[in-house]
Amino acid sequence: MTAKNIITYTLVFDDQNSYEVPIHLEGKSLELFTSKPAILPEWTRLDYCQCPNCPLKLEETPHCPVAINLVELVSHFCDLISHQTVKVSVQSSSRTYTVETTVQDTLSSILGLYMSCSGCPILDKLRPMARFHLPFSSYEETSYRSLSMYLIAQYLRYKEGKSADWDLEGFVAMYKEIQIVNQAFSQRLCNISQGDANNNALVILDCFASLIAMDTEVETIVSDELKVILKPFL
Repeated sequence: MTAKNIITYTLVFDDQNSYEVPIHLEGKSLELFTSKPAILPEWTRLDYCQCPNCPLKLEETPHCPVAINLVELVSHFCDLISHQTVKVSVQSSSRTYTVETTVQDTLSSILGLYMSCSGCPILDKLRPMARFHLPFSSYEETSYRSLSMYLIAQYLRYKEGKSADWDLEGFVAMYKEIQIVNQAFSQRLCNISQGDANNNALVILDCFASLIAMDTEVETIVSDELKVILKPFL
C-alpha cells in the first residue's frame, strides 16, 4: 500500500455543525487522492472555461485534472457565504494549527493544496510546497517559501550540470502563468456557485500570484524585513 501524507482540516461553524476535509497526498509524489463521482459534471470538462495557457489537449485529457478533484469539495461549499466565520483546526503528522477565520480564508488554504497537487502541468511547480504545508500563510511567508523552493530547485539543476536560473527570471514568469490559471479557474467556479465562498477563496490565491507577478524584478519581491532577517548571510 502506498504511503500517504494526510492533512486534515476540521471546520466548526457557529451552529456547532462541523465538516472534515481530509487531504490525502501520496508519500513521495505528493499526488492528491480524492473520491471521484462516476459521472463527472459538465463544468469539469477541459474545454469548460479552459485556461488560455493550458497545454492539455481535449482529445487526450477530456476533463480538467484540478476540476475532477474539486467536485466533492465544491459541492459542499458552493452555497456558503465567504465572510462566514468558522473555527478551524489543521492537523498533520507533525503538528496541529488552530485558528478562527472565515470560510473563504479556509477554502483558500485548502484550494492551494488541491490545485497544486492535482496534476495540472502549470500548477505542478507549486507541488513541492505541499510537503511543508503552512495553512493560512501570509504574503511574506508564501514569498519566502516559494523563493526557497525555486532556489533549491535551481541548485539541484546546477549540481546535475543543467542550466540554473540564478537571476530568478523564471520565478516571476512562473507566477504569471499561475495567475492566468487562477483567473480562468475562478470563472469556472463562478458559473456553478450560488454562494461566493469558492470563488472568493480563489481570488485570495490569485492575489498572492498577482503580487509576485507584478514585480518585474525579484528584488522587489524580497521585502526589507526579509533582507534584515537574512543579514548574517549578506
